[in-house]
Amino acid sequence: MCRKTQVALAYAHYVLSKFRDILVFWVHASTKEQFEHIYNEIANRFQIPGCENPNADKLVIVKTWLEQKRDLGWLMIFDNVDYPEIFFGDTNLNNQDNENSTIGASNRKLVNFIPRCSHGAILITTRNKHVALKFTTGTSLLDVKPLHRAESYQLITKRLNNDYVSAEQARILADHLGHLPLALAQAASFINQNSITVEKYIQHLEKSDHHLVDLLSQPLEGGGGDSSVPNAVAATWILSFEQIQNSHPFASQLLCLISFFNWQNIPHEFLVSYQEHGVISGQQEDHHEPLQLEKALGVIKAFSFISENEDSFNMHRLTQLVMRKWLAVQSKFALWQAVALRLLSRLFPDGTFETWTLCTRYLPHALSVLAFAMSDTSQDVKWKAALQIKVANLLIWLGKWDAAEHFQLSAVEIRKKGLGNEHPDTLAAMTDLAYTYNRLGRYNEAEQLAERVLKMSKKVLGQKHPDTLIAMGHLASTYRKQRRYSEAEQLGMQLLEARRKGLGQSHPDTLTAMNNLASTYRKQRRYSEAEQLGIQLLEMQQKALGQEHPDTLTTMSHLASTYRKQRRYSEAEQLGMQLLEARQKGLGQSHPDTLTTMNNLAMTWKDQGKDEKALTLMKRCLQLSERVLGINHPDTLRSRKNVDSMGSNGYKIIDYES
Repeated sequence: MCRKTQVALAYAHYVLSKFRDILVFWVHASTKEQFEHIYNEIANRFQIPGCENPNADKLVIVKTWLEQKRDLGWLMIFDNVDYPEIFFGDTNLNNQDNENSTIGASNRKLVNFIPRCSHGAILITTRNKHVALKFTTGTSLLDVKPLHRAESYQLITKRLNNDYVSAEQARILADHLGHLPLALAQAASFINQNSITVEKYIQHLEKSDHHLVDLLSQPLEGGGGDSSVPNAVAATWILSFEQIQNSHPFASQLLCLISFFNWQNIPHEFLVSYQEHGVISGQQEDHHEPLQLEKALGVIKAFSFISENEDSFNMHRLTQLVMRKWLAVQSKFALWQAVALRLLSRLFPDGTFETWTLCTRYLPHALSVLAFAMSDTSQDVKWKAALQIKVANLLIWLGKWDAAEHFQLSAVEIRKKGLGNEHPDTLAAMTDLAYTYNRLGRYNEAEQLAERVLKMSKKVLGQKHPDTLIAMGHLASTYRKQRRYSEAEQLGMQLLEARRKGLGQSHPDTLTAMNNLASTYRKQRRYSEAEQLGIQLLEMQQKALGQEHPDTLTTMSHLASTYRKQRRYSEAEQLGMQLLEARQKGLGQSHPDTLTTMNNLAMTWKDQGKDEKALTLMKRCLQLSERVLGINHPDTLRSRKNVDSMGSNGYKIIDYES
């Protein structure tokens, strides 16, 4: 808006022209997901060792590569570093417009992945001065001001391809538009598209300025507006949008829709899906013709509302804010919010392992849509609950259990209110919530909820219904965490028998039931039975699911613990090392399942007499666990006891499960 991005872009071009052997990287940094997406592209583009694994920690890979490759000079530009909690985990700084703050506090601190070395340089753009001061002492801080008159005149004349523009006309136009580059560029685009004079355009502005300022200054409760949006830009946008609306209704619909997504990397398939399924009724044009979408996108791009990547689009954040404000004033905000919500609810995958890549790509847009308030009486709350559950499924796999709980609680309440306590969809949401309580170490809450859900599921759905069996499995797991092994075994046996009869021996759900039962055997010190079942299970999972599937890795973890209990330390160490490498690549250094592997491998080393090595790894595990899980999580408490025991040469070492 104040040309900070344009300045950074100009500097990037200068560096490229001045130093031919310098690499320049541009990183969108307004959300963690966009930051990770660019790092993924860097890793894949330069084929950095380790990037061939799609689940590798690309943040670590890219940072390490840039710091260690001393023969490579580089400039990395982080654009729109506006949200402090994403980079520093500090939610106390001024940040009133972060739509993704729901999970921001639980994310890794991105500042730790900014490379630092003598052969590279960093340039950061931000709207938030608090953020800027966190990165610099102040001597390197450049406050970008609006354009001067001469610069505005230069921009206007460069953008216009019609007749001569006088300096006086350029001055009047620039004054009306606050000398903002985006506003000037959009004005020039409108003038070019409609073949009108600058004088005629100024007349439009002068005629409608007062009306627009008055209209767009109204408070918008829950409307997504932003009081910092300059009216000059809104005036420019209104003229351009109304022109599109009048001449290209489908293009205006696309603008309304994408204003609710995250403004960066909007997938092309979102717009294709809208064209096929979600077009607002009442329009005379046939928007299902193959070329209609491309024509509409061409119109939007011509007015500089969006820019196109290879398979996605960016919409300027300022344009989005003005768009939402206009929709609210026109009483169309709720309509288009519902359209965006329904589209995401339909397209977002179920969050299982096989869909992680696509889920991660869609996640910032789902979070953006879910950030808007919605009336509890709206018919679309059911779509909101469905999307919340899908997002929560992904967050659980990613180890972000606090964030998952937030969405699950909302989904449960929505379904209770709309469907009733005993509706199958309500019970399914409650089952998922009970599982999250288990992972969070809140076993009493998990037990109470799981027992209640299991009782209702048996009554409503029957004892053999898949949802009833899922609830049974979660309750058995909770019993095991509470050391109620007899009850866990009893439920586990019932579940395994039902899975085998209903789904077959090799179904993933049957394999999960086998894994949980083997874990119960190990806890009961029935090591031979646990080993026999674990080996059989691992072979079946490797064949059916693959070596890197999370369920396969969980079985490896349980089998390694069984070997350790049998004092077969060499086999336990071999599996533990293999497992740690797989989880670090697939889930990252700080994922809770990675921490479980670190804890158990450290114990194996301790049993082998590798005390120093074991203590070093366990201390690292404790440090990460305190940060990721919290100081009172059961796994953190066990790690702390293990560190204390190792430090005092004690032998009461405690393992824990994935």
